[in-house]
Amino acid sequence: MVEYLRKAVRKNRIIELAVATAMGFASAAVLAGPVSADPPPAVITADTTQHLNADGSVQIAGNYTCRGGQGQLFGSSWLEQPDPVTENRAYSTTEKWPDMLTCDGTARRYAFTLPTPEAFPFRPGPATLLIIWDIYTTDGNIDRAEVDQATVTLVR
Repeated sequence: MVEYLRKAVRKNRIIELAVATAMGFASAAVLAGPVSADPPPAVITADTTQHLNADGSVQIAGNYTCRGGQGQLFGSSWLEQPDPVTENRAYSTTEKWPDMLTCDGTARRYAFTLPTPEAFPFRPGPATLLIIWDIYTTDGNIDRAEVDQATVTLVR
């Protein structure tokens, strides 16, 4: 009889330990909360509406966010717009720079001008924008931010 009770107590103790372990893991998971990924080190966005200048150049504007101290910017941009009649494409590119950015995690405005295309000037309407920025920050990182083939509307 004593041997039977000893086995029953041992079995109950094993079950208690298993339940306690499971509760411990569950508690740790609840305390840890949801896992969130770090925000990307650099992000650039473009406004959906861009300003078409009288000379056919385009003022490109949007926001950027980066972190890591001051950032030295090297980048390139490209804007393309098809001609609805001839199906030719007007395009303009520019390279930037170097230029200094403030990289403190705050969203900031940027603006630059793409020159008038050689084929024909840009017109009001849809166009496709590509921006690639490489940002060399004072903390030693090189971060890339892109606006990849975004459709924007050119307005006067």
